[in-house]
Amino acid sequence: MIDLFISPSGDDTASGTSLQEAFATPHRAVLAARSYAGKKPITLYFRGGTYPLKQSLVLSVPDSGSESAPIVYRPYEQESVRLT
Repeated sequence: MIDLFISPSGDDTASGTSLQEAFATPHRAVLAARSYAGKKPITLYFRGGTYPLKQSLVLSVPDSGSESAPIVYRPYEQESVRLT
């Protein structure tokens, strides 16, 4: 399983593989998830906060993964997440 993290205080040049190395934007996290798609299950954890989107976030069928390697998008723990 692959865990990727996104945080409003993150950095899109980070690895995204830990809370301390979180991506800053959903767009960057989706690109990273696509690079792993089909290999292992992936969970994208959004830290609480607001993510202002400068462009539409377009997800397509491959962005949900597959039956054996799903891609799950969820808040970290019970934190409140807003995409605006």
